[in-house]
Amino acid sequence: MRVARRPSCLGEKLHKCPEMQSRVKRPLNNQHDPQEMIDAMIDVITAASHRYRTITPDSAAEMVRREQADKWSVIV
Repeated sequence: MRVARRPSCLGEKLHKCPEMQSRVKRPLNNQHDPQEMIDAMIDVITAASHRYRTITPDSAAEMVRREQADKWSVIV
């Protein structure tokens, strides 16, 4: 089980905190094409029914499930 630890630079701007920068898993320059997300939102909004949680792109679904599962086991 993981225990959450407060960063030593708490209270500073987190984007300037070296300790927090190492926790960033995906820099902004590796983002997906925004049009893909826009199209997905339109599909969900206009659908007669849809899943409660929607994840786009499909390749991110497993990553999100892992990330959320990890968060449920953190002790604070």
